[in-house]
Amino acid sequence: MKRVCIIGGGIIGLTMAYWINHFFPKYSIRIIEKEPALGAHASGRNSGVLHAGFYYNPDSLKAKFCIEGQDFLINYIKENKLSINPCGKLIVAKDDEELDRLRKLKERGTQNGVALEWCNEGRVSKIDPLVLTHKNALFSPTTSTINPIEVLTCLSADLESKGVRFNFKESFSSFKNNIVHTNKDTYETNLLINCAGTYAIDIAKQFNMAKNYQMLPFKGLYLMFEGENPLKTNVYPVPPKDAPFLGVHFTITVDNKLKIGPTATPALSYEHYKGVENIRLKELIPILGYETAMFVLNKCFFRNLAVEEILKCFKLYLAEQACKLTKGLDPKLFTKWSKPGIRAQLLDKRNLRLLDDFVVEKKENTLHILNAVSPAFTASFSFTRHIVEEYIV
Repeated sequence: MKRVCIIGGGIIGLTMAYWINHFFPKYSIRIIEKEPALGAHASGRNSGVLHAGFYYNPDSLKAKFCIEGQDFLINYIKENKLSINPCGKLIVAKDDEELDRLRKLKERGTQNGVALEWCNEGRVSKIDPLVLTHKNALFSPTTSTINPIEVLTCLSADLESKGVRFNFKESFSSFKNNIVHTNKDTYETNLLINCAGTYAIDIAKQFNMAKNYQMLPFKGLYLMFEGENPLKTNVYPVPPKDAPFLGVHFTITVDNKLKIGPTATPALSYEHYKGVENIRLKELIPILGYETAMFVLNKCFFRNLAVEEILKCFKLYLAEQACKLTKGLDPKLFTKWSKPGIRAQLLDKRNLRLLDDFVVEKKENTLHILNAVSPAFTASFSFTRHIVEEYIV
């Protein structure tokens, strides 16, 4: 019987276990998670949006797996009677230049096979009377929101019922001669799968892999609306140029609350959620070095991004920027920060470009999932099935 050890109990680690168990029900599968519970980091702190798949380059892994992954995840949610809010999404333009980019976004979505509606201002008002756009907007009827923690909890229970073992409060240390060493114990394994999120790059480097990459963390702040949600759909701007972020936007949660975010604030450490908490020197030095280089050279418009994101740390400024997407929504009604998240974004050190796709690397009996950023939650079931079929089956 083969033994598989998965590092990381996020959505990628769990769906990886799901498919390995599906294809090889007799395999022994162990998931090592350094936190005391699931969803402590990216998988439990994301916006909860199930993306339709129109943002991504048609040749990318993101485009390939987002639509299929969304369909599978929605079916899984419905089969297990979990929460889902099929609220859709409007992408709005503020001027003619953004309108041209919005048309190109629609063309990309069509190439990817995504159902989209090109709307005039009248149609936009019918979808949501509060939303403001310049001439036209793009409507995604298949975009939904879910509760990520609810999905993780249900999926982990499914896996446990099939014999998958979870080791919480346990951190990976090393892997030698088919033995996994953690801070608590050792385990014999035939295959090690690295799904460690922000820490995946550091683990990969233990195997002399991912030498050209540096992890740059970006903090996603969320600002909550006070009172009853006045919007009927998610509202997004046209994405910024040359950066893998979607801009300041409104998200309607699965329980119909309204929030702004996430932002994309450059962070100083892998778990830099608040103030100076969790800033570690060994992470800070390389991160700060590459962020400084990107700022000076303005790679990926990083200088513009950094300045703008610093301003977004102020509630009123962030709310004012978001409310420009609406017809008079009061920014002063966004009063409370919600739990932030960290996006584990990879940087190519050779050209100082932010990678805009998932990365999978294999060496001997180790497999490393890198840059599993948005829409990784949406794409998770489809993406990890591909990995299992491509590298394991």
